[in-house]
Amino acid sequence: MDADLLPCPFCGSEAEMIDERLRFFIKCKSCGVVGPLIRWRGEFDYEGAGSPTATDVAIWKAEATKLWNTRARTEQKGSPDGR
Repeated sequence: MDADLLPCPFCGSEAEMIDERLRFFIKCKSCGVVGPLIRWRGEFDYEGAGSPTATDVAIWKAEATKLWNTRARTEQKGSPDGR
């Protein structure tokens, strides 16, 4: 498992970063569930201008990891909200 990734929220298995060059997402190695897609939205020209930098890629991978690791907050019975 990538060190920064939490296990799959559905089955508890390991997850991995999928890098499709200009698209990044996290995918469970067992059940196949995927996190939100982070992708390049720029335009290229034939000289390569407008290509994403290594910094862009690092930011996108960090965002994919952050979104995967975000979990819904659950309240326990007997909590202050009365459930």
